[in-house]
Amino acid sequence: MPQLEQPLMSQLAGEGQKYWRAVTLSVATPWYLFVYDVAYEDAVVEQTMLVEWEEVLAQLLASVPPQRRKGICRMEYAGKPRRWTQTWVSALWAVGESGDGVPRELIFKFEGDPVLRDANLQAVAPSASGELLFSVASQSHTRESGGDASSA
Repeated sequence: MPQLEQPLMSQLAGEGQKYWRAVTLSVATPWYLFVYDVAYEDAVVEQTMLVEWEEVLAQLLASVPPQRRKGICRMEYAGKPRRWTQTWVSALWAVGESGDGVPRELIFKFEGDPVLRDANLQAVAPSASGELLFSVASQSHTRESGGDASSA
């Protein structure tokens, strides 16, 4: 629906980017809100991107400098009664080989959950070989440094 497109100044909208007043989501899959900072003139402003696939989320994280990454929230239409739920991501690792177009497995640490989980929310064992893609302090959603999936 073109009438839902939000016009923005060219300085705020990157080339090829569009902003919408409303979106329709498939409820069959989890969605992620990725909050990050962008430079605008003499200021830094937060932007929020809605992302469907974990592989795309990993690519976006690679394209945003770590100090600009503010938060990731997983949204899912689930439960009884069915409703949208949200869970903040405390840390995110990529585990396994990348190359030849084979995606790496993402391992999540969610706020309030001591267990590491894969994208299907199945419990996984800690791994010393994971690459830390994202980490926040659970109270303030500010960037922490370093670590691997075995130190969660």
